[in-house]
Amino acid sequence: MAVDGVVPLSFLSAALRVGALGPLRLLRGRRLVLVLLLVAVPLIVAGFAWMVRPRVLGVNNFVNFVALFDLSLLLPLVAMLLSAGAIGDDLENGTLLYLRLRPMARAAIIAGRWLGCSIACCVLFVPATIGLYVLQASARHPDLLVDESGVLLAACGIVVLAILAYTALFLVFAVVFFRAMLFGLFLVVGWETAVLILPNKAALYTVGFHSRALMSQATLEGSRVHAIVDPFREVGLLPTVGSSIAGLLVATVVLVAFAGSIFGRKEFLATQKEG
Repeated sequence: MAVDGVVPLSFLSAALRVGALGPLRLLRGRRLVLVLLLVAVPLIVAGFAWMVRPRVLGVNNFVNFVALFDLSLLLPLVAMLLSAGAIGDDLENGTLLYLRLRPMARAAIIAGRWLGCSIACCVLFVPATIGLYVLQASARHPDLLVDESGVLLAACGIVVLAILAYTALFLVFAVVFFRAMLFGLFLVVGWETAVLILPNKAALYTVGFHSRALMSQATLEGSRVHAIVDPFREVGLLPTVGSSIAGLLVATVVLVAFAGSIFGRKEFLATQKEG
């Protein structure tokens, strides 16, 4: 319904408009330099190995890099930096208060910020994953680039699923907590690592476990990620591929909705900063 001649935007239109500028806003300045350095770590390590000892490279090693570097540490850290920045930048420059006065649902603002963060992460990690695969697979034999391309497709799909879930999770942190990055670091470095030490049901409620479980089930035997998830398989706690995919997608929707609900009720001060 129009108010004072202003027609409110639909939820989808508002979210798309808010999200469209997300990557441009987030990937700039010192933050861009930092996230590029983080994303480049596996490429730098693999490039050094290419020059020193190329025999250690290969498709199995590509799986290890994605599972143990990207999914376990680098991707969550970048998602945390961008999600915290999505709210923190808005608070710092007054954009958040401006958006809340626009004719759109407040939850749509959060959905748009999540969309922008997710796109920004995908722009960084998907090309980096493809580049890492080319570097690793071609080190053994050029034919592997095509023969094992299914591993690359699976890895890219899992990376995207993890991005969607992590950006939603850290957006909740950014909305709820004043020091969102401290809680994010505890989650990434502490909790998600601790729950993998011994098989337990707590791991089933983490993004990291499901993303690594997907890598182990969709890729080659013999990679190190299998050593992480095999103890869970032995005690019947390893979810199916469908269950992990559905779990990550449902968690993403629930987390974005929760962040939108909190944001709709929370009052922000113009001088308050998240992060």
